[in-house]
Amino acid sequence: MAKCTVKLTVLVLSLSSLAACSSDGAGPAEEQAPSLVVSTSPAGFPKGSNVERAPADNALTLDRATLGKRLFYDPRLSRTNEISCGSCHQQAYAFADPNAISTGVEGRTGTRNAPSIVNAAWGKSFFWDGRAHTLEEQAGQPIENPLEMDLTLSDAVTRLAADSSYVAAFEQAYGELPSESSLQKALASFVRSLVSGSSAYDRHLRGDDSDFGPQRKRGEALFLSEKA
Repeated sequence: MAKCTVKLTVLVLSLSSLAACSSDGAGPAEEQAPSLVVSTSPAGFPKGSNVERAPADNALTLDRATLGKRLFYDPRLSRTNEISCGSCHQQAYAFADPNAISTGVEGRTGTRNAPSIVNAAWGKSFFWDGRAHTLEEQAGQPIENPLEMDLTLSDAVTRLAADSSYVAAFEQAYGELPSESSLQKALASFVRSLVSGSSAYDRHLRGDDSDFGPQRKRGEALFLSEKA
């Protein structure tokens, strides 16, 4: 989706990597998917890469982002085993929900839709009302919300602890068995790794209009005007 500036000294999962992160291991002749781990700090972004902006007690590592990615797409984090975080934050739509109102378990609907979580590493508050101040704080709330995934974090942890592969992954990433804290930290790590900083509009803002033609310019003018 976007190329990212790479710092070889740190690791992070990039949005461009996510599009090609699955592999069937067909053999050495097959083109390899991009590495899942690069640190990114796109031009024009606030100071500090996404790795540098991770909290001290949840440093962004490959193991943690990989675990978080698995959790993000696991419907076992909903009461009915029906939906995952990725059901609403759809990768094909920049990890947002294209529907006006998001749908939770058993077809329940709330009053808002799931916004994009791309570049959330640079956010200062989360949810439409800004009630969460960290990605770690945000991560557990959709799981417990009765209109969304409707599962207590304690029940989620019980489910994860019953899966030996998850137990091993949590041990590898956090040195402990699955817990409410490490569950939220892992999800936050995956979200923190979703970075896009070289779209046609990003480049336009930096003065490169090679892929920002007249139609897009007219759309930008309309979008930023009071007419729309």
